[in-house]
Parts: sequence; structure tokens; C-alpha cells
Amino acid sequence: MTTKVGVISGKRLAQFVAPVVILIVVIVVFLAAIHTSINESAYLRSSGQASVWTGPNEQFQCLRAAFQQKVPKGSSVWLGVNPQWDASTQMLAQMATLWAVPAPQSTAVWAASITTGNECLGLSLHVEHH
Repeated sequence: MTTKVGVISGKRLAQFVAPVVILIVVIVVFLAAIHTSINESAYLRSSGQASVWTGPNEQFQCLRAAFQQKVPKGSSVWLGVNPQWDASTQMLAQMATLWAVPAPQSTAVWAASITTGNECLGLSLHVEHH
């Protein structure tokens, strides 16, 4: 009988220990996730990281304002391609969205391209009437 009692108490001990171990693991993982989240949030809010995002955003906003000032709303525009910087075509397409109608060079009334310059933090918008 002592053997049976020892086996029963062993089962009860295992039934108690398993959930406690699982609970401890869940708590540790949860606290690690909170710690990581706090550190990541602090990094993203740091002035260095914010300036990495602020510069390109200010540059885009400046170029977009110049685009909307130089290209009449609703007009057809050819988005010139600068082979040295492929991202300029994408930026022009974003600026033209909901403002102008991108068109082939042969039918466009306006042509726009982005070049290096000092108008907008190292870039300039060049627009000409066709």
C-alpha cells in the first residue's frame, strides 16, 4: 500500500508542478516581450532615429509643394526618369497622385523630373511645358 500511495502522490505532484512551470514560462516570455517593446519604442522615439525619418519626409513635402505649384491640377505630365536615381520616378508618381495625370512623353503637356540641387534638401524639381 505504501507504493500505491507514493505513486498517487507523485501523480498529484506532477499535476501541480506542470501548470506552475507552464505559468512561469508564460510570465517570463510575457515580461521579455514587454521589455523588448519598451526598448524598441524608446529607440524609435530617439532623436537620431526620428531625424532619419524627418529629413526624407520634409524633402518629399517640399518637392510635392513645388510640383503642385508648377504643374496645374489635372494636367497630363510625363514623369521624367533620372537614370542615376530610380527612386525619383516613384517619388514623382506619388506627388502626381490625385493632382496630375501621368502620361507618355509624346502626349504629356508637362514634363517633370527630380535632380540634385538645393531647392529641397539636396534635390530640386524641374518642370517644363511641352
